[in-house]
Amino acid sequence: MGKRQRESPIMDWLTAHGRSQRSLARELGISPAHLCNVLKGKRMPSFALAVRLAKMMRRPVERIGL
Repeated sequence: MGKRQRESPIMDWLTAHGRSQRSLARELGISPAHLCNVLKGKRMPSFALAVRLAKMMRRPVERIGL
């Protein structure tokens, strides 16, 4: 059996807005690989990155699932 991916508010947001991880990474000024690692929980984002992402999603930083 494969691993079950955890729910991600960021992935839900990307899907709802028809965005790709690559376009989001470009807009945030980070590599797609770094964003992928953050979304998978392999890397912690900087506070500044979390704030930029929260502003983009129009949510409080504590509700973006990082």
